[in-house]
Amino acid sequence: MRIILHIGTEKTGTTTIQEFLHVNRDRLLSDGILVPLSPNASGLLNHRKLAVYGCNDTKRDDGRVKLGITSSSEFRAQFERDFVKECLESGCDTVVLSSEHCSSRLRSNEEIERVKTLLDQVGQTTILLYLRPQEEMWKSWYSTSVSIASCKPFSAPTRENRNKLLDYHALCCRWATAFGTDSLRVRIFAKDEFVDQNLLRDFVSAAGLTLKWDGIHLPPQRNTSINLKLLEFLRRFNVYLPHMSKRTKFHPDPLQGDLIKILRRLSQRMPPDVLSREQLEWTAEFSEGNANVARIFLGRDDGVLFRDDNASVRVDTPPPQFNLDDAFEIFAKIWSEKNRPQQNR
Repeated sequence: MRIILHIGTEKTGTTTIQEFLHVNRDRLLSDGILVPLSPNASGLLNHRKLAVYGCNDTKRDDGRVKLGITSSSEFRAQFERDFVKECLESGCDTVVLSSEHCSSRLRSNEEIERVKTLLDQVGQTTILLYLRPQEEMWKSWYSTSVSIASCKPFSAPTRENRNKLLDYHALCCRWATAFGTDSLRVRIFAKDEFVDQNLLRDFVSAAGLTLKWDGIHLPPQRNTSINLKLLEFLRRFNVYLPHMSKRTKFHPDPLQGDLIKILRRLSQRMPPDVLSREQLEWTAEFSEGNANVARIFLGRDDGVLFRDDNASVRVDTPPPQFNLDDAFEIFAKIWSEKNRPQQNR
């Protein structure tokens, strides 16, 4: 049996891919492709339990907390039985798994080897991984944190976050050490790099899946980033009415309405974000590692991992400081978008 394990990274269209796999599950099953249910966490489309299975017991993992796991050994034993049984009894020749938490949470060789030992009971695994420029990744992470509740200004990532989220060479080497270099398929998260300039068609191609596209549902892109100027508005708005807080037990606050969705729609019509060269000094430390990833895992002799013409963040002199006029301009755009006829959105 062939296994495709999509490990992210986070902020590279993972929600869209997972929704695609979920809504087309029956159709894929008829083509001999299993999207298993046993690794699903309640209410989520990603295979979160797989990352929790691999995570070391000594690590405080939010996934383990959310699943209410009190005994890791009991959880692993039960999950292993359920997963292996589902795969082997499916009658399929391909299994597709998707969990971005595998790349962000499993950071030791021991954890990744634990996952490999499990998957080896089912078949031969190919690791599928999407990467985007570190400055875009970090901006997307910041967008997510402000969308939730953060009031912190945009700044360079800490050393911990650089090591955990942005060192792609170390990430690729960890998974290649366990599964083999030839088992790792690295893709660039950029429209011009996608097959047919479409993420889902690129995913299907990179996974080596044979699909008849007639009748396949293609969900829209989810959880897109918010423009930095709009994020500054939202950051200040969060001081008074955050999307999630202790008051709402960290569930979305209905009083905020669809503000996040409106800001995401507005962002799609705005030019690329502008970051100063000073803001990007920290990215230089990844140059050598990125070049190694390009050469080793993509076969690019020139060592260019990310091409400048694919960038969605520009490097230039940043715009002036956010002021009161900016706030009223954004408020007017939100008001206009909110009251626009539904069919024109």
